[in-house]
Amino acid sequence: VEIGPGTGAVEAGEARATWREDAGEAPEPVEGLLQVGSLETPYRRMGRGRPVLLLLPGAAPAVRDGVFRGLAREGLVVEPLRLPPVETWTGWLQDLVEGLGLEHPDVVADDTLLAALERVLGEAPETLGTIRPNEIIDS
Repeated sequence: VEIGPGTGAVEAGEARATWREDAGEAPEPVEGLLQVGSLETPYRRMGRGRPVLLLLPGAAPAVRDGVFRGLAREGLVVEPLRLPPVETWTGWLQDLVEGLGLEHPDVVADDTLLAALERVLGEAPETLGTIRPNEIIDS
């Protein structure tokens, strides 16, 4: 299934995302791939409701998975599995959010990424919702 306005492509950056139709409230994460220009961003998603982006590249896999599953109980969580250099984040996050059809998602992130995310909010305030540091959520 292609996600996005009209044909599934987003004009700004030609982003396109794919994921399985049956991803709804599946008990396991569903993986997808977002193509923005020449950059491929693999991601996983799970849950339904208010969208949250999870950005924990420095966390251990078990910690990331626990936080991911905890957030999925509260709403739709999307975790990019590969992040580009922070200098490119404003455009990348705009294309990611639009390409996935997310509306003003909140962000849960490593403390080390908060400054870069605040910069994105300053440059493109319509892209993201609330930004909060990671809090361990019981899985």
